[in-house]
Amino acid sequence: MVPQLRKRITLPALTLIAAAVLSACGGGGAGTSAPNAVPTGASAQTALVEGPVSGFGSTIVNGVRFDDSRASISDDDGNPRSLADLRLGAMVRIQGSADDSAGRGSANSVTLMPSLRGKVESVSTGANTLVVLGQTVHVDATTVFDGTTGLAAIAAGDAVEVHGLLASDGSFNATLIKKFSTQPATFVLRAVIRGVDAGQRTLSVGALVVDYSKATITPNGAQPQAGQLIAVRASAPPAGGVLVADRIRIRSVRDDFSITSGFVEFKGIIDAAPDANGKTTISGIPVDVTGARIEGGGSLVAGQRVEVKGVESNGVIQAARIRLEGVRAAQIGGRNELYGVIANFASASSFKVNGVTVDASQAVFEHGTASNLADGVYVEIKGNTQTGANGTVLVATRVEFKAAPGTNDNDNQGAGARELYGAVENFTAPASFTVNGTKVDGSNAKFEDGLASDLRNGVYVEVKGSINGDVLVATEIEFKASRGSPAPGPAPAPGPAPSVASGKALYNAIPGSAASCATCHGVDPTANVSKVLNGANDPGEIADAIAKNKGGMGALKGLLTAAQLGDIAAYLASPNSAPPAPTPPPAPTPTPPPAPTPPPAPPPPPPGPSAQNGKLLYNAIPGSAVSCATCHTSTPANNVAKVLNGANDPNRIASAIAGNAGGMGVLNGKLTAAQLQDIAAYLATPNI
Repeated sequence: MVPQLRKRITLPALTLIAAAVLSACGGGGAGTSAPNAVPTGASAQTALVEGPVSGFGSTIVNGVRFDDSRASISDDDGNPRSLADLRLGAMVRIQGSADDSAGRGSANSVTLMPSLRGKVESVSTGANTLVVLGQTVHVDATTVFDGTTGLAAIAAGDAVEVHGLLASDGSFNATLIKKFSTQPATFVLRAVIRGVDAGQRTLSVGALVVDYSKATITPNGAQPQAGQLIAVRASAPPAGGVLVADRIRIRSVRDDFSITSGFVEFKGIIDAAPDANGKTTISGIPVDVTGARIEGGGSLVAGQRVEVKGVESNGVIQAARIRLEGVRAAQIGGRNELYGVIANFASASSFKVNGVTVDASQAVFEHGTASNLADGVYVEIKGNTQTGANGTVLVATRVEFKAAPGTNDNDNQGAGARELYGAVENFTAPASFTVNGTKVDGSNAKFEDGLASDLRNGVYVEVKGSINGDVLVATEIEFKASRGSPAPGPAPAPGPAPSVASGKALYNAIPGSAASCATCHGVDPTANVSKVLNGANDPGEIADAIAKNKGGMGALKGLLTAAQLGDIAAYLASPNSAPPAPTPPPAPTPTPPPAPTPPPAPPPPPPGPSAQNGKLLYNAIPGSAVSCATCHTSTPANNVAKVLNGANDPNRIASAIAGNAGGMGVLNGKLTAAQLQDIAAYLATPNI
């Protein structure tokens, strides 16, 4: 058994850039048409989100981290529950507010929404399936198990609760299977009606017959019809394949997803490819994808797992964005994420964060090493759940220490720690203001990127500290001007206004550098490759990225003045307003690195991949002004932008080039399959 008990620890989102071949120079896919009018931007909006829990340290669903510290928790019958009842993979419905661009939210309510609860009728370990209440449940590598070590430890007659995504054939793709030691008090079924016998007052749902003759049906006056989504409750198990329902709720998009403003978002499985009018259903929910931006590229086909964001209109979700499964995982380094304090530390391969068992033995570490792991240390973890002999474990791909080991920073604060991220409100003094509704006392805090005198209403801050009663006593306050708040500190001395035209020229060609912004982000910033527009209209954010060598941007260190950074930021703030400029002279042919001087063409590789040849190609690709080293630096062992994470697979490199991940499309057609194998071989052994 792997318990997943929660601690109420809320932490700020940290922008993590890219996994293998998805670097700070790259990101998600692009759509083919204008998105629907869903409000976006760096401000909180009303939000209604349904999907499986993917992480803790706040409750993380569909890539949004919801502060759950003030949320009411219940099941979908309205019975009170607690945060301790939440598990990775649990299907939930969150109502509250969210900042779409920041991926942060605040939950007013969290509702648990299991798909099935009942006795197991059969198990097939060969097919990775089980049957519960007449419904087939598919198990895969993403399924989390709680109360049992895996499918092999489940037998017919066991009582289980299944959370999952509904497929077009009525089966479920399980995200969580929880095993009970005793028979449940209520039996649950959330599915699509396949047939109705109004005379007998029965429904067919998969292999199960539901008798609704004695059931209370809501909404009042509604009658079951084939194709409807329903939620069934019963107080006794099925007998002879018939479940006698106590209550049936008929779900509808208009009732379940209608909100007056903001956006709705849910995760599901595409039932069929969109028709000629852009209409489809996703886990039984009608969706119009006509104006949707597709993140992950390609066409929408039946069976794909997707996250749908949009607005409800006339009983249909008008999608503005559809994110394919795996896009966010590639961006952050895994499907799951945890933010919190280490507990129960035994070794790098066995400890807990927010009650989740973690194996970090193969992880990449930031701001420390595996030797710095210990109880009480604050960490941020990305990875993927895996089920083995000892149950479900989160296998970490990345562990980031919240402070460099041995420093006096207050990131490692212990189990009482809290963090807030938002705008200052109700400010009266540094000792009295609120952030996201939480009272803050910053009278003894350490300040970063500003002073106590810079605190005022509307300023975006990140606050770290510990709770004393209902007040967060801050130990550290960092100003976050890049989210649109006024930059703190004294007003700058008057100087020339930023020049959009100059910024455009610098974006495309930086004096003294063979590479430019356009090298990785493309010559058209409005395409927003690697989210170049998201916050980059702040010169401080560009400078920070250069200083931290994000995506290899450290190559520009010392080459741009503060005024030039201001010009580039001004251009990115309004890229379509730059006046037409004279045709720029051809960019100077970059001088290849002085050593080693690559031969005009790599020598024919010996049979099989050649790591040596891959090293040459990594640093200089024939026929291309840029190379892998342009963005990832000439020392891949430093793992800049995670170049080593999975990039020893030539197919993955080829896919990144084909999808123009991080502007890698400039290499399209420049490398043969054999050369891609050589580069992959080098990245597998970068220290040769």
